[in-house]
Amino acid sequence: MRAACTTVVMLSFLCADGLAGQAGPGRITGRLTGARGPIPNAEVRIKNTASEQVTETRTSAAGEFDVAVPAGTYDVFSSTVGYAVLGRRGVTVAPAATVRIDATLADNANAGTPGEIFFLYERAGRNPPTGAT
Repeated sequence: MRAACTTVVMLSFLCADGLAGQAGPGRITGRLTGARGPIPNAEVRIKNTASEQVTETRTSAAGEFDVAVPAGTYDVFSSTVGYAVLGRRGVTVAPAATVRIDATLADNANAGTPGEIFFLYERAGRNPPTGAT
């Protein structure tokens, strides 16, 4: 009986040790703001540099985003009408870790060009045609 209990206890420790190594995915979170406050509905693209898989998300009304990703190295990009581009390369995410990327984006350098911002907003609101040609 004592040998059986010892075996059960040893197996429990071995299983617990194996499960601890499987910590699960990490997270990339952040908040995008500009001179006028949070940037809502901005597209954020997160690219795994090893597999080249891209995950896309959008910021909330408060300018925040949150994506679960496997452990690895990522490039994080965002571009939205009226603001400069966000580009962070080589963001390393460990298993079960959260990496926070907060950024204050500058206004678009073309903001002073007559008609430029209207054109960009107009283009952003339209979808390309679909269906048969």
